[in-house]
Amino acid sequence: LMLWAAFNTYYDLAVLLWQQSEHPVANGLLIMRLLYYIQKDRRLRITDFEATREIKSQRQLMEERVCGVLDACFAQNHERSLSIGELKLSFIPYLNKLTYNGKVWLPEDVLAMADLSKSIRVLSHNSMYY
Repeated sequence: LMLWAAFNTYYDLAVLLWQQSEHPVANGLLIMRLLYYIQKDRRLRITDFEATREIKSQRQLMEERVCGVLDACFAQNHERSLSIGELKLSFIPYLNKLTYNGKVWLPEDVLAMADLSKSIRVLSHNSMYY
């Protein structure tokens, strides 16, 4: 439902569901990756400048939210937060079912997901270095 909400521009609902999720970093990066593909995929033909700007804005807001979660984790338990980047995504049951053009759409760990989401701020966060 969270991905559906983000894909259909119900951003407030997507954020609400993200806030209630068990894995906010992984789910936030997933939303960012989805929005990145919506913005870049020519087959979707988003020609409206305002829609493109809104997608980019929502991606940046989600990146700030994910960095906020990482900051809180890092401040609370420095040692434990260092393992976030290497956390395997296979523990989230629905993620391995997501495909794009017949290929599995997700990498194996959070660090690779941040890379595919083009999130420089998340990649450069202190908790990503282990």
